[in-house]
Amino acid sequence: MRGGQAPGWYRMTLGKFEITALSDGTIQAPVDRFLHGVPPAREKALLERAYLESPVETSVNGFLVNTGRKLMLIDAGAGGLYGPVLGKLVANLEASGYAPEQVDEIYMTHLHGDHVGGITRAAGGAVFPNAVVRVDAKDADHWLSHKNLDAASADEKASFKSAMDSVKPYADTGRFKPFSGATERAPGIHAIPAHGHTPGHTVYAIESEGRKLVVWGDMVHVAAVQFPHPTATWSESDSRLALAQRLKHLADASKKGYYVALAHVAFPGIGRLRAEGSGYVWVPVVYSTSVAAPGPAASIVGSGMFASDSGQTIRADYRDDGTVTLLFADGITKVLSQAVSGSGARYVSGSYEWWEQQGEATYSVDGKRVFLGKRDPTH
Repeated sequence: MRGGQAPGWYRMTLGKFEITALSDGTIQAPVDRFLHGVPPAREKALLERAYLESPVETSVNGFLVNTGRKLMLIDAGAGGLYGPVLGKLVANLEASGYAPEQVDEIYMTHLHGDHVGGITRAAGGAVFPNAVVRVDAKDADHWLSHKNLDAASADEKASFKSAMDSVKPYADTGRFKPFSGATERAPGIHAIPAHGHTPGHTVYAIESEGRKLVVWGDMVHVAAVQFPHPTATWSESDSRLALAQRLKHLADASKKGYYVALAHVAFPGIGRLRAEGSGYVWVPVVYSTSVAAPGPAASIVGSGMFASDSGQTIRADYRDDGTVTLLFADGITKVLSQAVSGSGARYVSGSYEWWEQQGEATYSVDGKRVFLGKRDPTH
């Protein structure tokens, strides 16, 4: 007997994007202690229907998104926080053909240890040396607060310490940048507040060429119970809010038929939902070996750094496919396409407009100018 398991990565295409599910491993979860809002007999019956009993072997998944221009990781697993059963995400990322150094940004659904522990080595160094870590500011404010740490119970203190230790090497180098509420994190990727499981729990909607996948984080922990009985809740910061978010997102996903990806549904954790009675049926993604690689990224043919009188800066990367990528100081990027009308270099995308001429550039939203800057000749 050899033992072991195949490398834990699964790949699919979503329009022009590539999605890679990465396994961090599995852990035994005592669901009878952590599930609430479901009668014990009902919980036991639903587990038995799925040939399960507590503790339930539970997946811990992260998701890598390649847009062709940027490589982004959504959740990073536990690292060494839970012992040798977890901490496999980086090895699986490498087995899938990528390296930690290639990751541009890490989007956290929240700062629990089994999601954030994997960004930092046990000795304290950053696992992803070039990545910026992003999370909702409400989660950062809660888990990184020494006042909250001091007030926490003995059992809770470990969660605060793991968040603080994991974030530290990124914060120390200016690469930890929280955001507030619903925002476009990158072209085709939007952060959507789904607070409740934690104060700043966030889901990420990914869309390309009309196809959609939403990374749900900890919206569901025990698929065998919470899909057929969606009012069952896990241990949450605010159970009422968490339940409301779960019911809203379950209904939307089943109605519209897009993919969802979850951290704790059996690997790869990607599937669709179908409404059935008062609950839902999980329909896992169909395994496929026909996965095309994303097309090559357009090459940068020119760049410029523009600064306003008030000190705002925008970097513009002009590419050979007729687009410009704007990089803002807070890390947000936008991609606009060249317009055929107008003098100078004019680019538009929906209500956004970038116009450069004679060393000056304006950036407008809904026809209102929000930035006027001059090109920095040293860049």
